[in-house]
Amino acid sequence: MIVRVEIVEPDLDTDTDDDGILDDVEDANHNGIVDAGETDPNQIDTDGDGIQDGTEMGVTLAGIGADTDITVFLPDLDNTSTTNPLNPETDGDGFSDGEEDVNHNGRVDAGETDPNAKNARSMPWIPLLLLND
Repeated sequence: MIVRVEIVEPDLDTDTDDDGILDDVEDANHNGIVDAGETDPNQIDTDGDGIQDGTEMGVTLAGIGADTDITVFLPDLDNTSTTNPLNPETDGDGFSDGEEDVNHNGRVDAGETDPNAKNARSMPWIPLLLLND
C-alpha cells in the first residue's frame, strides 16, 4: 500500500507587524537581524515616535500586501511627504514626529505642525541671542 503524504508549507505572514511594509523589505538583507538602515519587521513603530513605519514611509492602502491587517495599519494620507522611520525626530526641532503629526496619519492636518519643517517655537531663545548682537 502506498500512502501519499502532502507536505503543506506553513502560512507565513509576510507583514508580521502590520505596518504596511513587507518583512523582507524591512529586513533588506534577509539575515533576521535589524541592521543599521533597516526597520524592525516585528515592531510597528521602529523609532518609537508613535507613527507606524509604513505611514512614515508613505505607504497607502494601495501599496500594502495581502497579509497586512487593515484594522491595524494606518495608511499615509499624504504620501508626497514622508518622515524617517528610523529617526523619531526627523526635522531636528525638538519635537518628535508623533508630537507634530498628532493623529499619526502622515498628513499635516489643522492644528498640527510639519514634522519635516523645523518649528520656530522649538528654539524660542534664538531671537534673544540675535538681540544681543
